[in-house]
Amino acid sequence: MVNKPFIKKGFINQTIFNWNDFESLKNNHPKEEVELIQSNGTTLKYHENPNVNPNDYSIIFTGCANVKKEFHTLHNFFKLLIPNLSDVWDAHIYTGHNDNPTSFNMHFDPRDNFLIQCYGKARLYVPNYFDTIVEPGDLSWIPKYVPHVMVPISRRLSISFPHFD
Repeated sequence: MVNKPFIKKGFINQTIFNWNDFESLKNNHPKEEVELIQSNGTTLKYHENPNVNPNDYSIIFTGCANVKKEFHTLHNFFKLLIPNLSDVWDAHIYTGHNDNPTSFNMHFDPRDNFLIQCYGKARLYVPNYFDTIVEPGDLSWIPKYVPHVMVPISRRLSISFPHFD
């Protein structure tokens, strides 16, 4: 397993997820699979807070592996890069769709993740490895338990592909 994070700038030159896809998810995705990112970096479960306006928050859609057939193609490519990568995976869509996009504070994930920036820019900081601006088409690899933070610079869409043990 590759334990060192990396970035491949300009990995993909086509839009695999756009704002029309976002609107479709916002209107049709099960509320149990939607989290709202608050300004302090914590999340609310949308289905437990039905009176909040999701447009006031950045949004995470989980359970999106089958939203686009391209996600499966990407998973197969990820397996070429990291041969020991688990076959149990998902796709999570992160949006900062308003003028004040928010994200998590510095954290680590208990699973390996590939990240693709689809729209907008964000600062991706991984202590001891890199501090860079990710742009549409950039691919990042963040192994499990590696601290990192992605801070939106503008409206953004990104996809995380977590792989579970």
